[in-house]
Amino acid sequence: MPRKRKDDEYPGVRKRGKGYTYRYDIPIVKPDGKPGRKQTDTPQYPTALEAYQAGVLIEAELIKGTFVDPINASFDDWSTKGLEMYAKAKNLKSKTIVSHTSNLSHARKYFKGKKFKDIESHEYQNYLFYLRDDLNLKNNTISMYHSSAKLLWGLAVSHKMIAVDITENVTPPKHEITVEQLISIQDDELPEYLEKEQLASLLRTIKLMESEQQTTIEAFAMRQLFRAVYVLSNTGLRVGELCALVPDRIDKRKKEIVVAATLNTHKGYSGHHLGTPKNSKLRRVGVVQSVIEMLDSQITDVKAFKLSKGTDFYSGPLHVFVGYKEYPGWPLITKELGTGLREALTRAELPTSITPHKLRHTYASLCAEAGMPLEDIQTQLGHASDKMTRLIYTHVTEARRKANVDKLELLLSPLIHDI
Repeated sequence: MPRKRKDDEYPGVRKRGKGYTYRYDIPIVKPDGKPGRKQTDTPQYPTALEAYQAGVLIEAELIKGTFVDPINASFDDWSTKGLEMYAKAKNLKSKTIVSHTSNLSHARKYFKGKKFKDIESHEYQNYLFYLRDDLNLKNNTISMYHSSAKLLWGLAVSHKMIAVDITENVTPPKHEITVEQLISIQDDELPEYLEKEQLASLLRTIKLMESEQQTTIEAFAMRQLFRAVYVLSNTGLRVGELCALVPDRIDKRKKEIVVAATLNTHKGYSGHHLGTPKNSKLRRVGVVQSVIEMLDSQITDVKAFKLSKGTDFYSGPLHVFVGYKEYPGWPLITKELGTGLREALTRAELPTSITPHKLRHTYASLCAEAGMPLEDIQTQLGHASDKMTRLIYTHVTEARRKANVDKLELLLSPLIHDI
């Protein structure tokens, strides 16, 4: 005999032991391949109202097609839909979503076919051992993958899919560091950048490549590449921040660039969209006069390019750095900038592993060599505690420290020469 509802005020709610549940229908595929429906209940709630509220949310998710059956959801199902829910709740940027999705790829393979609710703590620990021992991933990578997985279990607990977060007391395993690794660890971790002489060589090469172009569009592309490399290596802007830059955010009087947006382009030109900068904070970057002049020249060049393209030019806001091939006038995407940079590096016989982002590292090295304090460099970069910046700063200033030590010998040597 079916149990009675508490009352008609909460349709779908049923009394279960000391609590209340909400009964709902979920779509299924029958053994014969035809669609069907199955009745199931939510976990127990202390009051009928709480059970009803949980049921309303489920019904809404069923309508939107975002519902995950807490009883039968596989890890793969929950890693996809759970991340979607988390992204919407936290208003994550598309790059962050892509990063989490990538971080969970090994877990999806490892737990393939496994129901999410059935994964136990020791199985998850074995997964982390698998990342270290079988895949030989670095300590930082394992920690990053662990953080993305913890997100899923924490979300499942908050949605009452499971009662316990099995990742809560799990510590990611680490590789033991040998003496040899300890001695060389700083050099191994030092991020790649261009020395000032290499940067000058790269800029000269781009200028030469511009003179060799056969069409006005190709010549424009080379001039733009030259200015982009110059600005990135003299401001420390992130690539997305450069691509999102519009003329109104260049303050010539104060010699500042106002960083208020970043361009997300991992889906290419057609999928581009503007987002807030990293850490969602507006930042003002102080620049030298040559950068202001370089940006002025670029804006003038873009306006001339716009006139030449007529109605084919992008109809949105004018950006400082723009696409010039299939999408003339659209905000320039990182991939296109990276392709041009790689060609120039090859021609200059410089490491092609240098990316537009690594010009940000170049800026940090130039500031350190010029004697700018670490705190000021970090403020310019918009990173209060960036490990990469600190490593570069330490590496560059180490040479200055050694030179200062050598001064001691110059001071004493005349006095003790004849002793």
